[in-house]
Amino acid sequence: MSEDLKRIVASVYSSGARGSLSTIEFVNILSYNLRFFPPDRARKVHQAALGSGLLRPEEGGMFRPSFPLEEAEVPPDYRPNPDMNIESLNRSLSERLIESVCDIGMNRKEAIKAINRTAESLNLLFPAAAIYLCVEEGKDMSMFLTEVESTFLNIAR
Repeated sequence: MSEDLKRIVASVYSSGARGSLSTIEFVNILSYNLRFFPPDRARKVHQAALGSGLLRPEEGGMFRPSFPLEEAEVPPDYRPNPDMNIESLNRSLSERLIESVCDIGMNRKEAIKAINRTAESLNLLFPAAAIYLCVEEGKDMSMFLTEVESTFLNIAR
């Protein structure tokens, strides 16, 4: 996950915003209060943050960060690069899960093999196997639960 994207999300929620924000509130803070991006790019940042698991959806179309804000080191004079490629920040669930497995001490190839082995031996789908591997190593995977749940519900339909 991009540290810049994490800093941007932390900046929005540290700017005096209440706990949960709608998409419009997030975009307005990013565009008008912080003046980081114009509204069209701010919407893409919101989508990238949601797709990267940095925002957790809640009831009523609200969103909250999936990480403690103090975890993102945001310098007082922080401003993101206005030319950053926001589209490249929006990665698939599978890519982010593989990255999480890599974080517990495997390279990408080993992580994919381990996830596939676990999926086969425990009769799990890929996302569940990746989460299982990480939780077994003590890694917090709660930021993925809502997204994985909706993925499984869509498969079941």
